[in-house]
Amino acid sequence: MIPDHEKTLTYSVSLVTQGNHKFYTLSMPSEVLAQCSTVDTREDDPIRGFQRRLDEKRADEIAEYIDEGLGTIPSSIVLSAQAGAELTYKRERRSITFRVTPSSFLILDGQHRVFGFSKAKKTLRVPVVIYNNLTRPRMQVVYRH
Repeated sequence: MIPDHEKTLTYSVSLVTQGNHKFYTLSMPSEVLAQCSTVDTREDDPIRGFQRRLDEKRADEIAEYIDEGLGTIPSSIVLSAQAGAELTYKRERRSITFRVTPSSFLILDGQHRVFGFSKAKKTLRVPVVIYNNLTRPRMQVVYRH
């Protein structure tokens, strides 16, 4: 759990440009990721939602897999920074800084992994992709899976 006095975090990132879009790549501790990410499901909002309904059994399987320590989960969690994150990029330091709130980031891909991480006893560093300044319609265009 992040203490109250540490509500802003900074991470080194790579800025990636693909076509007209930019995003940041980094790794983040799984416990931080679980504390600052939220989901919009297709069930809650069929038009704007991104994720299917959470399969808790799948999340439990991921937590067990992590706690066994025998494998890896190298695929990136894809996030969209929300206004509350107050995400800023410092080019000279190649870093981002953001506020940690329960809804700093919207999960575009990886909700089962994030929920599994939150249930695991062990903490991992997790590959993450973060888009910033995307509107809802733009999120659906930029990230299709």
